[in-house]
Amino acid sequence: MIFASQQEGKVSARTRRGRPSTITGRAVRLTATDRAALTDLARVNVMTESDLAWHYRDRQDHGARALDRLVRGGQLTRLHWIQPGVGHTVVFAFADSAVAGAWGGTLAATGRRCSVQHEVLVSRLYCWLGRPPDFRLPRAYSTADLSACGGVRPDAMYTGVDGQTVFVEADGGQYTRSQVLHKLRRWAGRVQVWGQPQQAHCVIPTRPGITVVRF
Repeated sequence: MIFASQQEGKVSARTRRGRPSTITGRAVRLTATDRAALTDLARVNVMTESDLAWHYRDRQDHGARALDRLVRGGQLTRLHWIQPGVGHTVVFAFADSAVAGAWGGTLAATGRRCSVQHEVLVSRLYCWLGRPPDFRLPRAYSTADLSACGGVRPDAMYTGVDGQTVFVEADGGQYTRSQVLHKLRRWAGRVQVWGQPQQAHCVIPTRPGITVVRF
């Protein structure tokens, strides 16, 4: 469950430049690395601290001060999440819908624990896959994408190295055996990547064309 959030300052969605922070009173200028991180976040709406800090991996503090600055400047909000069986996890999302829209993203569904877990799992799959440049969520599916789904939309899609469309599905651990089988049957013949927590109601077996990542 989410037990706290931090969010300060305002942002100019038109210029993508932070307005004066309520703490410092000065405008927050975005570096090229900041812009790359925010553009990356827009693909998946929410990211763990370690995945977002990857953009600052060459810095001595691994991006801690940069992420604090983006929170103070009104670009990001920091969420503290208790993940069952794992413990405390820090995740970041856009501060509001205006900021999210300016970077081409949307607000994360942080109202319920299962929604947060699901969005974080999709995000972690995106990073585990190497951050595919055409990784897309359902809101960006084309007519061809929808036709390929067989009436059951996966959580994300991207184009693999061989040119095939790969279906990405995140199971927060709640899927029943019948739900899993239904999706597997509808996506038969499609390359798939599934994500699950270590403890899941129905453990999905790895088989040819199906990769299962356990976080």
